[in-house]
Amino acid sequence: MPPTKYATELSPLEKALRSLPKHGAIEALSLLEKITRNVVHSPCEDKFRRIRKTNKTMAPLTNLPGSSEILSLMGWVEDGDVVILPSNVKLDFQVHVVKILEAKDYFTEAKEKQKVASRRAVDPNKAEMLHQLELDRQERLAAQSTPLSTSDRVAMLHQIEVDRQERMASQNSSPTPQPSPQPKRSPLAVLGAAAAANMSQTSLPSPPASPMMGSGEQCEDSKFVTGEIAEVSIIEGIGAGNWVSCKIIGPGSTAESYDIYILPTSDYNNVGGFSAKNIPDMSVQYLRKACWTCSQCTLINTVSSTQCRACGVPSPAHDQPRGLSRACGDCTIC
Repeated sequence: MPPTKYATELSPLEKALRSLPKHGAIEALSLLEKITRNVVHSPCEDKFRRIRKTNKTMAPLTNLPGSSEILSLMGWVEDGDVVILPSNVKLDFQVHVVKILEAKDYFTEAKEKQKVASRRAVDPNKAEMLHQLELDRQERLAAQSTPLSTSDRVAMLHQIEVDRQERMASQNSSPTPQPSPQPKRSPLAVLGAAAAANMSQTSLPSPPASPMMGSGEQCEDSKFVTGEIAEVSIIEGIGAGNWVSCKIIGPGSTAESYDIYILPTSDYNNVGGFSAKNIPDMSVQYLRKACWTCSQCTLINTVSSTQCRACGVPSPAHDQPRGLSRACGDCTIC
């Protein structure tokens, strides 16, 4: 069966995995993942079907409250200081390994949310800054819905951006520590809004998220090399929220930015007119690694990965070039 991360109700095993104490949960789940993978790959090996509680290596798992219930739900049976998986019990990759990986993602996301909440609590001006950003967003939406000419609309969006930068500069001049200014906005944002003035306001559907990844998750590495195929986000206007393929030309003139080339495409009104054009100083905030989705477990991997990091399935093969693709820019296979 496919992963059931989006099922309306979690299974008893999923609930037990997510009920582990936050402190130590990820380390314990990593051990459990390794043990389960060994059993799945070598079901007849007796050494993989025995866990000795006195083994210090297993302590992060066996000593964590709630681990006994998880092992029991998976079919493990306690026999003194040893936990045994009977020979008639079969562990499955989708039913067990995938659920453990999803639980690890659950605790990782919770940890990141806690860090964000802590930073906001320390900074008393955070709420005010977020309020101003929300006002900016509402002004941009109002500008897009107002029946103006393309030039007037671009001018209005430019003025909104100037006002935002002035507010940020005013906050930074205060003696109270202020958040760092937001990265320079992508030129695709204003261009996308201009294109929207001449097209239907009906939004194009965004690609569905992978069941193995949470909302907004992407390839972690933000460092790029010259010639690398990546993806850049459309911030506003036609196709807002979608990603298009681009090529890294080299480092930009500002910190944490790159000069890029938008690969030729007719999507989103030719990316607002930026298709097959160079864009300077694109902030890494709007760039991400090109990825491929595993056909077996649906995990998203970086384009440089030769096999899936979850189940080991090889990455898609590259045949003779037949056109532009999302990952490598040379073929339609990946």
